[in-house]
Amino acid sequence: IPLRSIRRSLLDEEYISGLVIALDLMEEKVPSITQDDNLDDVMRLFTKYELAELPVIESRESKKIAGIIARADVIEMYNRELRKRNIAQELISSVKLLEKEQSVEFLPGTSILQVPASKYFMGKTIGELDMRKKFGVQVLVIIRKDISGEKQIFPTPDYQIHEDDHMVVMGSEKELNAVKNL
Repeated sequence: IPLRSIRRSLLDEEYISGLVIALDLMEEKVPSITQDDNLDDVMRLFTKYELAELPVIESRESKKIAGIIARADVIEMYNRELRKRNIAQELISSVKLLEKEQSVEFLPGTSILQVPASKYFMGKTIGELDMRKKFGVQVLVIIRKDISGEKQIFPTPDYQIHEDDHMVVMGSEKELNAVKNL
């Protein structure tokens, strides 16, 4: 049989429709992950088995498939986190400059300023203060100064301002001056 005839037959959809089924191609022993597995472990499996996707199961006991996770999505998430960390490092460098300067230009037209927490802020959460809406500034970092030293905290909306806190806020010079004078 000429190779040309075999090729034509394989390209004929009707001819091959029942020839190969999923069972013929599936792999029975595919590694899986649970919804609680960390992304480091997931990346190790992708690398070890050279897979593009992994099934996500509800639990090791039930083995019920909850979904799939793609290697490309995990890599994108890692890259996004790295970008955040790079921005955070740049921010921390700018915060260190604040020890010497009143305010530091962070982006064109936008500066950062470190202000001690005034009585206006004490005991309130970042969410309650709603600094962006009330003053047009964003709270980037909280610096807590106490007897153990200085700690930098990236606050969540439920973070409560303490007496020893200093807020690093970002905004225009006009907005920063309004916050500084509280």
